[in-house]
Amino acid sequence: MFFVEFQLITSSANATTGIDFEFTCLNLKSTNYPTLMEISRDTEAQCIAHVTEYEGCFFWGQNRPNSCICKNGTLILTIPGTFDINWLHRSRWTCGNQWNGDVSNLVMLYVNIPISKLNLRTTPSDENPIKVVSSSQQRFICTTDAGRPAARIQWYLSGTDITDEASPQPGICNTGCETVISSSVLLYIGNIADNGKIIYCTAVNVEGQSVNSTMRSVDILFPITMVNLTATPTDENPIKVVSGSQQRFICTTDSGKPLAKIQWYLSGTNITDEASPQPSICSAGCETVISSSILSYIGNITDNGKIIYCSAVNVEGQSVNSTMKSIDILYEPLITQIPNINIIEGNLLAVYCNVVSNPDPTYLWWTRQKNPDFRLYNANLTISNIHRNDSDSYTCHAKNILTPSGMSPQERTSQKMFDVNVQYEPVITQIPDFNITEGRTITINSTTDANPEPFMVWWTRQNVTGLVHNGVVLSISSIQRQQSDIYTFHAMNILTPSGLPFQNRTSRKSFQINVQYPPTVNMYPGYNPYILYEGQQNIKLTCVIIDANPTVDIMYNWTNAGAPINGQVMSITNVLRKDNGQYSCTAINMIGISNTISKRLDIQYQPEISDIQDYNVTEGNTLIIFPIISANPQPTLFWWSRQNEPEVGYNSTYLKISNIQRKSSGYHTFHVRNILTPSGMPSQERNSKKIFHVNVQYQPAISEIQDHNVTEGNDLQIYPVIDANPQPALLWWTSQNNFTYYGNNLTITNVQRNSSGNYTCHVMNTLTPTGKSLHRTGLHRKCFIPANDCERLTILTSRKEIVIAIYPEIDANPRSTFCMVESPKLNPTLRYYTTNFTINNIQRKSSGSYIFYAVNRLTPSGMPSQKRTSQKMCYVNVQLSTGAIAQGTSATSDNSVIIGAGVGAAVIFISILVIGVLIFISRKRQINRKKEDSNERAYESTPTGPGPLSNREMHVYNDLETVKGGKLSIDLDLYL
Repeated sequence: MFFVEFQLITSSANATTGIDFEFTCLNLKSTNYPTLMEISRDTEAQCIAHVTEYEGCFFWGQNRPNSCICKNGTLILTIPGTFDINWLHRSRWTCGNQWNGDVSNLVMLYVNIPISKLNLRTTPSDENPIKVVSSSQQRFICTTDAGRPAARIQWYLSGTDITDEASPQPGICNTGCETVISSSVLLYIGNIADNGKIIYCTAVNVEGQSVNSTMRSVDILFPITMVNLTATPTDENPIKVVSGSQQRFICTTDSGKPLAKIQWYLSGTNITDEASPQPSICSAGCETVISSSILSYIGNITDNGKIIYCSAVNVEGQSVNSTMKSIDILYEPLITQIPNINIIEGNLLAVYCNVVSNPDPTYLWWTRQKNPDFRLYNANLTISNIHRNDSDSYTCHAKNILTPSGMSPQERTSQKMFDVNVQYEPVITQIPDFNITEGRTITINSTTDANPEPFMVWWTRQNVTGLVHNGVVLSISSIQRQQSDIYTFHAMNILTPSGLPFQNRTSRKSFQINVQYPPTVNMYPGYNPYILYEGQQNIKLTCVIIDANPTVDIMYNWTNAGAPINGQVMSITNVLRKDNGQYSCTAINMIGISNTISKRLDIQYQPEISDIQDYNVTEGNTLIIFPIISANPQPTLFWWSRQNEPEVGYNSTYLKISNIQRKSSGYHTFHVRNILTPSGMPSQERNSKKIFHVNVQYQPAISEIQDHNVTEGNDLQIYPVIDANPQPALLWWTSQNNFTYYGNNLTITNVQRNSSGNYTCHVMNTLTPTGKSLHRTGLHRKCFIPANDCERLTILTSRKEIVIAIYPEIDANPRSTFCMVESPKLNPTLRYYTTNFTINNIQRKSSGSYIFYAVNRLTPSGMPSQKRTSQKMCYVNVQLSTGAIAQGTSATSDNSVIIGAGVGAAVIFISILVIGVLIFISRKRQINRKKEDSNERAYESTPTGPGPLSNREMHVYNDLETVKGGKLSIDLDLYL
């Protein structure tokens, strides 16, 4: 018989996951001999140990996570529960001695997998509690998770085993049938007695490891079979409900269990949220209940004609519906919204008032907000040729009578307002024409009536392309004449008629701006200076309007016009030199005065010679004649001639005859020529002459008187021959015996012896040279000096009668408007407005600086006028003369004057002396430039510079002499 040396045993028949499992290898033979024991899985050693009786065990090796122990010659291998032992299922295990090859019995390892979950569910609905209709079947399914081996399932109803009523189901393989899912089906029949009981299941596949399912409560249901719908206070069908008012509906079920869920519907739409469930009412000892719900319905016009009903269910799938009630919604008239209407003026307004109501309206009419009297009973509002005044808010009114179920009739009125906006293009208020003065500011405000308001306004000018200004106000500062024009104000709005494309509309209003300004003038003829000649006839100066606005009612003003004036034209019938000067004209219209236009009239005339007369001159003296020539223009030629000697000529502005002799007596002529150049006419040569007489005077000359022998008693007559010019004024005879006889002839009647002696013939004439005086007197002189020669002027005086006149020459275009002289140092307040400055009775205190001012105004074309001032200073130095300077003396008569001629002779002499003084005073001579003759004291003068010779040519005579009469001697001296 074969003897097994080793035996392999297990801790249990099968291994279970999660539980430690042991293999024990028993040595059935004696252990006196050493053994190399091993436990193998599928021939692979898992644990090896050297075992002896005396030495015990010594492990040679083991596979983790297994653990091995050696005890009394027995080798034990433990597989921990933490190890996934499932993968060792069906593995083959043995043990033995490696040294001799002895092997134990074969152990096949089976691994149990206990179930861990048990699921209880119901079909078709899985809920807890599970609702089961009384006497109806409910299917319960109990299912385990996968395990090994198959599980055994049991059913319980509140602790009562009802497994017999269940049907075990075939196991379901899982993971290649390594594990199995076990299940069981219970078909339960609802019994009212089981209401509230618990159904559950249990399962076990490994002893001691039973698993329970969840527990399900059984709710036994008793379905309702009837639902009743009523309305209060009147239950009728259809039910009449006023829109917006409340109508009460009640829905009630018969008895059932559980409480029924009542749903409300309005033509299929669930409106349960608007209902209020009511408390249930017990029935049959409260085993069942009666359910109800109240719906407070608010009438809505959109619900008119709809069906309202309720449904109730207390057991799913067994819903019960109530009867259906039709709703008749009564509502006030509903007027369709009428949009605001934009309409263009003149078009047709047609509006229809669309009204919906239940019942239909009994009345329909229209009103206007701004016209309380307006009322139109019609569904159509029609206004032909609509006007802007028809813009208003219009209202459509509708009225009906509502009679809701169980209630009194109610009158209802509705209205709908809309705006009619009559649009029209801009209407611009009339803009008047404007007259405005140049330089002012014009502001024009436009007023526009438009609907809608203009979105763009602007101004244009007729003669200017494009936009001038934006905005409703046109403002032009400092307006100028070029801005006179026809202006147009434009206003544009956009009409937006309802349902039509928009339309741009533009209106215009034109007006005129007339910029008014004073005249601008010129003077014709255009010559300046305008040269005329004296005696020229019918001359006209015309003040011509170049530009003016307005051009009517213009008045003209002339200055410095001595000729007659007839408005715009100044006429000179016969031109005279006094017409010479500056002429200015201005024009005045209603706006103001024009510019001043000036023209100088230069009156030309042939020379006029003055200050030449017949001259008495003492023989041997020098005759100088300085004529005064007034001429315009300046003479071009001067010459002198004698009547008795035509061939004698002398070209000069003055005549000088030195050491004049009696043969020079006679008629002389002074000739002057100038050339007139009148504007627009040929030049004209003009000649003038002055004839005067020169009388050369000389003292008497007595021819030789022979001695006479006469017989006493006879008469003696002596006739002297005397040559004198003028004739002797006095002739007398004297002797040494104090004999005096006055008469031209010496006559002695009855000569006596005592008449013997020396007799003397005395002759005296009175020379009356022109310009001389027998009285010592001063000479009033005027010194005419051009401004260019006046930087320093010295005046010598021993008297107070000196007069100085300064005539500045002014070259200007246009001529000076005024001249002025001032002397700030001598007299700050002095203002002498003239072109000729004269100081009478000059004194030393008159010395000082004198400033001459000349002012004119330049008027360049296209530019503002410019005031221009020039000045020239003249210094005058007045000095006191230290003595008289003799004008000149002539030879005296060698004849003796008999003193003691008597009172008659003295009276005659004094009379002659007075006459001489008067003649001297009347012959004042003026000089411009002095040139001294040391012996004769003669001063010559020639004209300098342009201009007339008047007051510039002057003359002086040096024929004053000492006149003796008896013992009386008078010196006539000229002081400068």
